[in-house]
Amino acid sequence: MSTSIRVCLIFIVIFVLRIFGLMLIMPVAALYVPLYSGYEPVYLGWVLGIYGFMQALCQLPLGVLSDRIGRKAVILLGLALLIMGSLIAYEATSVYGLILGRAMQGMGAIGSTIMAGLADQTSPQNRTMVMGGLGACIGLSFLGSLLLGPVIAQWAGMSSIFLFVAGIGVVAAILVWLLVPPMRPTQRLSLQPSVWLPIIKQPTVWRVLVGIWAIHALYTSLFSVLPSRLVQEFALPLSEHWHFYAVAIGGSLLLALPAIGTVDRWHAGRWYTSIFTGVMVIGIGMLFSASTQYQAMLLGLALFFAGFNFFESYLPAFISKQAPDGARGMVMGVFSSCQFLGIFSGGVLAAVSHVIPGPHGLPGLMLLIMVLWAIVGARLPVSCDAKRAL
Repeated sequence: MSTSIRVCLIFIVIFVLRIFGLMLIMPVAALYVPLYSGYEPVYLGWVLGIYGFMQALCQLPLGVLSDRIGRKAVILLGLALLIMGSLIAYEATSVYGLILGRAMQGMGAIGSTIMAGLADQTSPQNRTMVMGGLGACIGLSFLGSLLLGPVIAQWAGMSSIFLFVAGIGVVAAILVWLLVPPMRPTQRLSLQPSVWLPIIKQPTVWRVLVGIWAIHALYTSLFSVLPSRLVQEFALPLSEHWHFYAVAIGGSLLLALPAIGTVDRWHAGRWYTSIFTGVMVIGIGMLFSASTQYQAMLLGLALFFAGFNFFESYLPAFISKQAPDGARGMVMGVFSSCQFLGIFSGGVLAAVSHVIPGPHGLPGLMLLIMVLWAIVGARLPVSCDAKRAL
């Protein structure tokens, strides 16, 4: 096995394990966070969103730093922060300690560095396939977290999830330390705004940034209410939530994976973007309809995740082709910052929805985000090929 293939596999494993561990809290937070001392309803949004806020702040600095001192050193630094934050959250007894731990977890913002490292190791011709594979694995990690999160929380409490994440961080750090060689880009671009700002200002790039922000804001805000609805409206015990999520996400992959595999070959980026945006709108409508039955909610979540999984794969591949070698960490840093700013925004939406009268505050805000993405995404190029997009 060549060094490049080995490094790519390790990076994908680390990225997926990290996302898996951090997302384990999503399907259980709405049920367990209220049990911490000092809890107020607004704090649920902060527990879910502060991680994304810190990621948004730190992705760009760490991505730029990886362009300067190398990918390996920055990944080890980020994993150390993840481990410390997870241990703080594990020991927390109040909602304030929980928020502090989640914030420190977020400071370990290495997503941009890992994606830049993957781009370093692959040719432009193979990059979409690699990013698509990463996106598919991320989709499976979301499925795994939705399946195992409720099981772990019911068996050992939500705090045990943070100890599990710390263990994942330790394993990942050992893999990087032993198996990943020092990695630096072949050239370094100046950090002057006159060099990198034109890259970010390209219409095709900022449209992608809006898209990745939107889908993660929707994901976080959805899971601020979905677990509680399953318990309260359908009397579905936490131990059986994994059945619901397994069917929904399994169905979503049947829709998303064929599109992921053909989007470049058929130059169908713009068309698939419109299709899956519409699919997500229909899914949100079904999830929040006043007459929603269990089967309709199941189908709504499947449609929502079909769009989410497609964009989670397509958008990183698209933007990675816009970045020159010496600024790839910086560009992917901006991309990841918008991604995790979406997670923070979703938490804020959940908090704001508590002060909007009536039951339609959160779905209304979510649909506004989808309208924005529909307008912006409709102008994406038909292909994510770099020469066509620029």
